[in-house]
Amino acid sequence: MGVVHKLTQEIIDFIILQKQKEPSLSCRSIAKVVFEQFKMNVSKSSINNLLKEERLSSPVGRRSKALRTHKKQFK
Repeated sequence: MGVVHKLTQEIIDFIILQKQKEPSLSCRSIAKVVFEQFKMNVSKSSINNLLKEERLSSPVGRRSKALRTHKKQFK
């Protein structure tokens, strides 16, 4: 296992701000931006965990029936 760094409040605020400004950003792209800004490697899973806590993450997998658009089924 690699070195685990605790995220500072400055980095946490930066990650949250980036996701709020651009909701389509992936954890991987946020990790790159964090490295460019702070010269610190942050794992995608750490970013994902933070975004889940802040309720800013997008669910993975199939959308629920309520969110699907109604399309004609093949018959």
